[in-house]
Amino acid sequence: MRLMANCLVLAVLGLCPAGAGASGGSGEQAPGLLEPLKPITSISTSIQPQGGRLPTDYAGQADLQWAARPAAALPSPAWTGFCWTAPGVCHRPLYFEDAALERHGYTLGVLQPAASTAHFVGNVAILPYRLAAEPTCECVYVLGHQRPGTPTPLRYYRPPLRISGGLAEAGVAAGLVFLLP
Repeated sequence: MRLMANCLVLAVLGLCPAGAGASGGSGEQAPGLLEPLKPITSISTSIQPQGGRLPTDYAGQADLQWAARPAAALPSPAWTGFCWTAPGVCHRPLYFEDAALERHGYTLGVLQPAASTAHFVGNVAILPYRLAAEPTCECVYVLGHQRPGTPTPLRYYRPPLRISGGLAEAGVAAGLVFLLP
């Protein structure tokens, strides 16, 4: 039981020698340790520095020198510069993207599955227009959108207005009229 009273912490950490607590009382030199074991009651929670040589307080000296300066000698506050370079990342056109839902999180609650279905069916109907207005080989940069997760007002993203898209849609519609009975 003396092992538990004298070096409980050391035993938990595995630093207490095997016979340290079995043969001696408090204050005796345990074999293998540099200092004698102290009783647990001698330990306190005080954080006051004990006597002896302490490190030099350079920060305190600098604070005293800074406080002693006159107000006119203080430097003016420096400007903080922030440089941001736009990323040069591009992707191919996303013909079925719902940017308000996917990028910014605007939903219609329980009606969202129906709204997403309508969005998909509508995009399938105008796919020839979208393919001609936004060719598949064209790079699209996301610099026109706000960053994901930022609070943005609700905005409806529409395909670009192009004559080539209208002609392609009209040609496909005319071809389907003549192809299907």
